[in-house]
Amino acid sequence: VASTHAQLLNFENRIIPQAEKRMRIAQGLVPSDMESLNEHRDAMDGVISLKLAALKSRVDYEKALALMDSLQTNKIKDSKQ
Repeated sequence: VASTHAQLLNFENRIIPQAEKRMRIAQGLVPSDMESLNEHRDAMDGVISLKLAALKSRVDYEKALALMDSLQTNKIKDSKQ
């Protein structure tokens, strides 16, 4: 759970902001040729891919927390019986 949480924080605090900065820079370029258009498209695709990866990481983290909570609840119930 800790590694998933660390990965999620890394996405949210470092990777996605860097990709968004790259996207803003690419948007500021005048797409005068195919190379500029490709750079812009790659920047946009990168941000989307990273946000999807961060979302998957968050889902994995939430599932792990739910499983831990469930196991803890079952352990408490079993100890009371």
